[in-house]
Amino acid sequence: MEIRDTYALLIGANEPRFADATAKFRIFLLNELGYNPNRISMILGSEDEYILGKTALFFERLKRESQNGNAVILYCGHGGQGTFYPHGRSLSYRDWARFIDHEGNFVFINESCYSGSAIDSFREIGLLPDRGLVITSCARNEKSHGTTCFLDKLIECYLDGEVFRRKKIGEHEYNIVITLSFITPPKGEKLFGEETVVRHSGNRKVIDPRLSRYGYVGTQRSLQKPRIKGKIQHPQRAGKTLDYILFKQ
Repeated sequence: MEIRDTYALLIGANEPRFADATAKFRIFLLNELGYNPNRISMILGSEDEYILGKTALFFERLKRESQNGNAVILYCGHGGQGTFYPHGRSLSYRDWARFIDHEGNFVFINESCYSGSAIDSFREIGLLPDRGLVITSCARNEKSHGTTCFLDKLIECYLDGEVFRRKKIGEHEYNIVITLSFITPPKGEKLFGEETVVRHSGNRKVIDPRLSRYGYVGTQRSLQKPRIKGKIQHPQRAGKTLDYILFKQ
C-alpha cells in the first residue's frame, strides 16, 4: 500500500468512549487508507489551551512540510451550539478553527451533539464554502446519539468509495437482505410465466419466486434500504466535495 501524504488531526474528548472512537478512526486511516503515522496527531482529553496550541503547531508543521497538503480533522466528544467540549469547558468553533490557515484542502468531521452549528461558524470566518468540507453527525439543533453511530456509517461509505450523503441515521439500523437464486430453465423456456407476475402500485411488476416452475435456491443477494429504529439524527455537510481524500487509493 502506498503511503499517503495527507495530514490528520484527531481530537477526542475526555471520556473513554470518545477516546476509543478516535483511536478507531486512526486505525481506519492507517490500515485502510495508508496514512503516514508520522503525520497523524491525536489529542485525547486535553485542556482547551493545550488543544489550541497543538492545533496551531499541527498547521504550522503542515505548511512547513507541504505547501498544498490536505488535512483531515476529527472531533469526537460533547458539543453545544457553536461550541465543543473536549475537556468539560466550552471552546468555540470560531476560536479554534482560525488556526486552519494552510493553502491545501481540509475535511472536518464532527461527531458531537449540535455539531451542525459548526458549519455556521466555519462560514462566518470564511472557511466555507470554498476552503474545505465540513461533515457533521447531526443538525445544529439536535443531539447526536451513540458514540460511533455516525462514524461507523461514514467509514463504511468511504470504504465503498462513495460520497457521504446520508440525510438520516438511526440509533439502530438493520439492512434487509433478500437472497435468491433461480435454477436455470431449459433452453428456450422462460424462468417465469406471465401468471406469476403481479401488477403492483405504480404499474411495477412484482414476481413471487415461489411460483417459478423450476424452483429456486438461496444465493443471489439483493440489499434493500436499511430500516431505521430508535433515535434519529440528521447528518449535515457543507463546502467542497472532498470525500475522495478519505477513499482508498
